[in-house]
Amino acid sequence: MSQQYQSLIGFTIGPIGEVMSHSKKSRELWCGSYFFSWYMKELFERINSCGSYEILIPFIGTIPKTRAGIYSDHLIARSIKNKQDTFDEIEDFNKQTLELFSKLIADLKDPSAYSTVHTILKDYLQIKFVVLDYPAHNPKDAELISIIDSHLLAFESNRSFTLGKSTETCQRCNILPSFTKEDIPFEEKNVRLCPICYLKLFHYNNSKWKSIVGRSFPSTGEISTREFKIIDESKYNDFLRTKQKEDINEFEDEDFKKLSSEFGIKLKPYHKYFAIVTADGDGVGSLAKNFTGTSPSDTLSKRLFDYSKSAIDLTNKYNGEMVYCGGDDLLAFMPVVTEKGIQTVIDFVKELSDSYKSIVDKGTKQTSLSVGINIQYYKYPLSIGLDEAYQHEGKAKILKDSVAIQLTQHSGQSTKIHEKFDSHQQQHLCLILNRVLSGSIHLHHAMLHKLIMLKPLLVHITNDDQIKNFFLNHFNEEVHNTSSGINFIRDILIEGRSKYGTAISEVVDNIIQYLRLAEFLRGEDE
Repeated sequence: MSQQYQSLIGFTIGPIGEVMSHSKKSRELWCGSYFFSWYMKELFERINSCGSYEILIPFIGTIPKTRAGIYSDHLIARSIKNKQDTFDEIEDFNKQTLELFSKLIADLKDPSAYSTVHTILKDYLQIKFVVLDYPAHNPKDAELISIIDSHLLAFESNRSFTLGKSTETCQRCNILPSFTKEDIPFEEKNVRLCPICYLKLFHYNNSKWKSIVGRSFPSTGEISTREFKIIDESKYNDFLRTKQKEDINEFEDEDFKKLSSEFGIKLKPYHKYFAIVTADGDGVGSLAKNFTGTSPSDTLSKRLFDYSKSAIDLTNKYNGEMVYCGGDDLLAFMPVVTEKGIQTVIDFVKELSDSYKSIVDKGTKQTSLSVGINIQYYKYPLSIGLDEAYQHEGKAKILKDSVAIQLTQHSGQSTKIHEKFDSHQQQHLCLILNRVLSGSIHLHHAMLHKLIMLKPLLVHITNDDQIKNFFLNHFNEEVHNTSSGINFIRDILIEGRSKYGTAISEVVDNIIQYLRLAEFLRGEDE
C-alpha cells in the first residue's frame, strides 16, 4: 500500500483467561479459547478485505489444518483514512462480528433468544480499540507497535460488566446471567447456562463449527491414552465409537480397563495422566522494539506465525492437541508418553524450544522460550491444573530459556523439576528417561527409596572417589545386583558434581527428582 497513512489502530479482546477458567471439560476450555481466536479471525478478515488497511499484527499466511486458535487477542494496523472515519469503520466491523456470534449462539438454542444473547455478550466481552493520528515522523513498525501496545495494556485494568441475579445466574461460571436450561451430557440435568457456557458445552451441534474443527475436542482420557491409538488407530477409534454420546467421549475408570483388555496391553499409571503445556517467549517485547529483519518481508510477526505452524506440527508429531498457538504464547494438552513408549512430553518441549530458537531468534540469543508442564490425573480439575501450569511457566520465566515441570500423582506424591534448556541438568534428565524407558538400564524401585534415605550422608561427599565408595558400600545387596542402572546413576552423580556448578545437595536432589519421574513413566504402580 503506497498511499499516505493517516491513522493507527489497536484492537484487543478478552477476558480469555477468565472464560477458560470456568471449564470442567477439555472441550469447554478449548472452546473458551477458540471463541476469541475465531472472533479475531472474523474481524481480521473484515479489516483486511477493506483495502484501506495494512495489518501489522498478526501476520497470517497459509494456515495449516488445525482446530487450534492461531489468531492472537490483539490486532494492530494502519489506515489511509483519517482518524474519525477509521474509528467509525472499526466500530462497525466489530458490531458486525458481535452480531455474527450472537446469532451463532442463539441459533444453537433458539433464534428468538438473539436479543438476550447479544445483550449479555456485548456487556461482558472486554472489547476495546484505539485509533490515533499516524505519527508525522513516519516511524518504523517496531515503534508503531510499541505506541499502540501502551494503550492496549491500559485497557486491561479497566473493565466492568453486569452480574447475573442469584436466581438466574449461570450455574457453570456463576457470573453471567443465564438464558437457558440444559441437560449436560455425563453430568447434571436442567442446568442454568449463560450464552458463553452454553456455547462451550454444545458448540459441536453447530454445523459451521464442525466444518471448521471437525469433531468435538478430545476428553482428557482420550488424550492420556493416545499411546493405544498409535498402536492401532482403527481399533482405538472403534473403541471410542462404542462409548460415544452426542459426539463426545468422557472416560471413567472402567473404560481404561476395557481399553487395556481389548488391546491386550498392561495398563500403566501414566495412561491416566496427561500434560498441560504452556509456553511463552522471553524478551519478545524488547526484541520487537529493536527488531531488524534480514529482508523487508522478514518481520517478527511473520517469524512468530511460522513458529506457530511448526509448533502445531510438533504437537501432531507427539500425538497431542494444541488448544492455542498465537504469537509467542502456546497452550497444548499432551499425552505423557507417546511413540513406542519412549518419547515423552519432555522430548516435545525440547523440540519446541529448538524450533522457537531456530525460527524466531535465528541465533541472535535475544529471545528464548519458557515452558510450564503440569502432569496431572485425568480427573483432576482442569481449571486448577491450568492455573498450576501457568504458575510453572512463571517460574520458568524467572530463569528464562527453561522448563518447569510438576507431576502430581493421584496418591498425592509430587515431583518437581526446573531446568534450563540445553543445560547439563536437562541432558541428564533426558538421558535417564531415555535409558529407563528404552530398557537399556534397569533401576529397581528399592534403589530410589534407598537413595532418598541415604541423602543426608551423600550430601557431605567432597570428591569422586567418595561417591564410588559410597555406592560400593551402600548398594551391595542382592536386589541391587539386578539393577543395571546402579553404576549409571553413580556416574551421573559424579558428572553432575563437576558440571552443574551447584552444591552436591542440589545435584542429589535433581537426580532424585529425575528418578521419580522415570519411575512413574516406566509404569511402576503408584
